[in-house]
Amino acid sequence: MPKARKFKIRNKKGVIVKSYFQHILIFLSVFVISFLAIVAWNDLIPQDTLRKSAGEINFDYGPVDNFVFADVPGQHKNAYALLYMKERAFIKGYDDGTFLPEQPVNRAEFVKMVITAQNLYPHKINHSNCLPDVSGQWFAPYVCFAKNKGWISNEEKPFVPDRKITRAEAIKIALGAFSYRIEGNDDQDWYEPHLEAAGNLQILNGLFEDDEMFDPHVEISRAEAAELLFRLLVIQSKYS
Repeated sequence: MPKARKFKIRNKKGVIVKSYFQHILIFLSVFVISFLAIVAWNDLIPQDTLRKSAGEINFDYGPVDNFVFADVPGQHKNAYALLYMKERAFIKGYDDGTFLPEQPVNRAEFVKMVITAQNLYPHKINHSNCLPDVSGQWFAPYVCFAKNKGWISNEEKPFVPDRKITRAEAIKIALGAFSYRIEGNDDQDWYEPHLEAAGNLQILNGLFEDDEMFDPHVEISRAEAAELLFRLLVIQSKYS
């Protein structure tokens, strides 16, 4: 009886046998998995490439024609960024139509802004009960998602969601969420490499009123937080 040809999947008894086709499938599977792993790693942008990728970027798009929110006229410094974020449902105002742009934003609100700005909507079924003070609240899916991604600390300590977030904290979380791999050294304060990376990206240029006397420990406002994320989105679309 002649031998079964190599390209056949089963022999006459219906038993699966090895074939050249199967070996090719195995090889391709290993290749694809390896390729995806490399791509996932390369999606993290090293800090030393930030200067090369950013170039000269102008984030000043001028005023907009109409009010963005009841308390954000078209001439507002952050009007364009707020309009961009609002139109895409990345941010929203209050029931009375206001946005309160100068009010500080708390840690839970900012984490939600970061995740929503990337069109990610984690569900509480998979993302809850991840920290001592994060269980099933409205912000739990966002905070737990960010924790799982490593955008916030993985240490099992309170997140303090209602505490106002500082500029340095916001910049660190935002850069991590947008896949920037930041490397520091033991001689630096924890926030210094993140501020340096943000400076290389030029996202701090004109972002805060006190640029010349920048204080990383000052609370970031709602408008500034939206502007920060808008600028990262601009860079992402420009260099993706």
